[in-house]
Parts: sequence; C-alpha cells; structure tokens
Amino acid sequence: MTETSKSKTRIEEEIDKRKKVETIYEIGKTKGKSIYPFVRFVWPDGNEQAFAYAHLSKVTFSLTDDVNIIEAAFTKEQLTIKGYRLHQLYLDLINHTVNQIVVKDERYTQLSSENEEPYVTEVEVKDYFEG
Repeated sequence: MTETSKSKTRIEEEIDKRKKVETIYEIGKTKGKSIYPFVRFVWPDGNEQAFAYAHLSKVTFSLTDDVNIIEAAFTKEQLTIKGYRLHQLYLDLINHTVNQIVVKDERYTQLSSENEEPYVTEVEVKDYFEG
C-alpha cells in the first residue's frame, strides 16, 4: 500500500468529520440562535450589501481541494462565497441564522488555520438580469 492510499484526502476527512457530528438543526429549532430577515456582506474595502432571506431560493455547498464554495441563489442575484471551513456557515445560511458575513483578506488565511471558525475570502455577486 502506498503512502497516498493510506492517508485520506482532505475532502474524505471533512466528510468523515461531518458524519460524526450530531444533527445541528431540527425543523423549527435553531439551538438558541436568532433568525434574521437579512444577511449582510461586508468587503475589505468597506462596501456592504444585504440580501433578504425571503428571496433565497437555493444554497449549495461544495468541497474542493483548495477551498469550500457556497452558492446562494436569490431572486435577482447569484452569490458565490469562497473560503475555508464553510460548512457551518452553509448550515447557518439555510437556517437564516447568519446576520453578517465579513470577507477577509486571503493573505491572513494562514493565521486563522488553527481556528475552527469559517473564513470567507471572496464573495462574488452576479445579477441575473445584467447582460
């Protein structure tokens, strides 16, 4: 058996980790978290934008070798959120319990690697109706 086949990939480790975690949310329960009408995004340059949860129709989570990706479809916009350790953020988004997401500079990712908190490095907003 080679060294590569013995060790699990980062994606396999993440999947195993999620299988061990108890169910975080049940219908109608948010474990004491507040439910918000909007989710607000703050970029490093100081720009902000808020989106109404009422217009959120689909959220997907993807693991890649480099980063985690969350795609959120609102009525008029598609948001692509990239970063590290984003699965909890994904769960919070689908339960409307995220009030604010702050985009942080990618160069500080190394400093946060020991932290278990989600670390968002990029949010792209695309308007469905712009050509």
